[in-house]
Amino acid sequence: MASSVVENGYYRIRQAGAKSEIAVAISNGKKCHYVQIGSDQTPFSTLDEALEFVEGKGLEADRMSMDYGVKKKAPEAPEASGETEEAVEETEDATEE
Repeated sequence: MASSVVENGYYRIRQAGAKSEIAVAISNGKKCHYVQIGSDQTPFSTLDEALEFVEGKGLEADRMSMDYGVKKKAPEAPEASGETEEAVEETEDATEE
């Protein structure tokens, strides 16, 4: 089974079952997730690794991607809460004066 080429500006994350043609070709016959950009396929052990690989590349998931339509995670809370604490401290200082 030959996979189709992914259009420019898009990527596709899929899962290949053990011993499938794709798994044999890219991961020595081991079950894996893989990212396809154009016709290039890159294997990963987990879906999270595949998602990290495409992050920041300026690409969108195509309709056949495992993460198509999934909203991206918001920035982590620790950074945002640190900024909020500083704003609260500044407000408290201004109130005391």
